[in-house]
Amino acid sequence: MDASGRIASHTGRDCVDWCGHLEGKGFSIAGNMLAGAGVLDETAKTYVANETLSFAQRLIAAMRAGEAAGGDKRGKQSAALLIYGDEEWSALDLRVDDHTDPLTELERLEQVSRERWVHFRNYLPSRNNPAGNTDRETIDTGIEAAIVGQK
Repeated sequence: MDASGRIASHTGRDCVDWCGHLEGKGFSIAGNMLAGAGVLDETAKTYVANETLSFAQRLIAAMRAGEAAGGDKRGKQSAALLIYGDEEWSALDLRVDDHTDPLTELERLEQVSRERWVHFRNYLPSRNNPAGNTDRETIDTGIEAAIVGQK
């Protein structure tokens, strides 16, 4: 999906069954080695139904639904969440490898990121402020205010 919301998808003929893709309003889901089409269907249904969640939480909920529908037919071992915004670097980059319950661990890491990282990230260099903010007192005060505002 590009910045204008246009979606292009392709499932090649050499993918391992079950494979496919599904396009919806503002999203695209694809996979191979899945338990079946229901994995994509449930993932999409849950993504659409949870628009009030933060984007990261919405994606994790959708992944959980796909897993509950059969997920990867080989089982589960890893999970990742990589979100980009307007900057060249990621807004959130979480990865869980070789874990018995990777989505639960990914969900835990996302929750930890909301405690400080998402607030701290606002002080890093950006296109509009290439130097970022290096004043520790300003950063700490801003993070604490954001945390209090969440409660």
